[in-house]
Amino acid sequence: MACHRLTAGLLALAAVAGCRLERIPPGAAVDADAIRSVVAAFHESLTADDYLTFRALFDRDASVVWQGGTPQPVDRFWEDFVAWRTQASSPLVGARAVRLQVRHAGDAGTAWLTSVWTVTRLDEDPKDLEYRAVFLLHRRGERWQVVSLLLQRRTPQSS
Repeated sequence: MACHRLTAGLLALAAVAGCRLERIPPGAAVDADAIRSVVAAFHESLTADDYLTFRALFDRDASVVWQGGTPQPVDRFWEDFVAWRTQASSPLVGARAVRLQVRHAGDAGTAWLTSVWTVTRLDEDPKDLEYRAVFLLHRRGERWQVVSLLLQRRTPQSS
């Protein structure tokens, strides 16, 4: 009987301590989910060639660093991305996240993403290319937008 009281007391103490040690502030899960949805929409817009959805994910003055180059406006990145796919005859047929870490505090957020993009060429089997992306985001009102994106291929691509 004393053992049951001790166990019950420890469980009650753990529950009270757990309430005071809450590490997730109210609304944090909602913000993390919103940032994850921005990352998912990024992949979907690239796969669907949907420029309007893609552009809406970014702040007006956002920049993208593609393949270790210099920062460029989002519109220029889109043009370079389309040119890369056209030159290589490599339609992007899918993208999937391998690892995603989201951090945010207040109106600032980051997402570190490792993803695999599947490309196909007319004369070859599909090929998977691994990319790493770092998204810097900010919240305006209830909406998260990308202010900067660093995108780097992690696996070599043959021409």
